[in-house]
Amino acid sequence: MLFPKFEIDELKKQEDRDLTRFDLDFDTPDQFLPEFPAPIYLTTRPDLGDVSQGKLVTLDNYYELFNVSSTPSKSKVSACF
Repeated sequence: MLFPKFEIDELKKQEDRDLTRFDLDFDTPDQFLPEFPAPIYLTTRPDLGDVSQGKLVTLDNYYELFNVSSTPSKSKVSACF
């Protein structure tokens, strides 16, 4: 997979993972790319708005971001990886 430079930089900063490809470059200009990180809205909780809070969701911050946004009938977050 190819990722834009700003996404590679953010993942390297947060998780110290380098997703840079040595054989290919991402060549789509930034003005044609969607907002990063993309907002995440839950259909079960529209009152919460963007639950990602403008952050890139990673394994390190997944529980922190989504624990408060679970539905009232569920008290814990269950990951489906």
